[in-house]
Amino acid sequence: MGNWIINHSDCENFAAIDVDKGICRLSGQLIKTDGDVCEKFEQIPKCRNCIYFKNEQSDGIGSCTGLKKEYWIDGNYKASLCEAYHD
Repeated sequence: MGNWIINHSDCENFAAIDVDKGICRLSGQLIKTDGDVCEKFEQIPKCRNCIYFKNEQSDGIGSCTGLKKEYWIDGNYKASLCEAYHD
C-alpha cells in the first residue's frame, strides 16, 4: 500500500460541507477536512483498503482485480457500494 495520509474525509462520521471543512456527526463540531482524526475514527471503505487493490503506482493508481474484468482505479475512490470490496 501507498503512504496514504488518513484524515477526517476518511471517516464514516465526517459530513463534508465543502472542500475545506465539514461537521463531525458525533460531536456536531465544525472540523477541517484534512485535520487529524480522533479516537472515534471509523474508516470508510476505499479501494486502497481492499484486498483486490493491486499494483499500486506512486500516484495512488492501482488495479482492481475483484470484478470480472481487471481495470485501473484510484486507491482513494470510495468503495462503499462495490460488490467486490473486501478489507
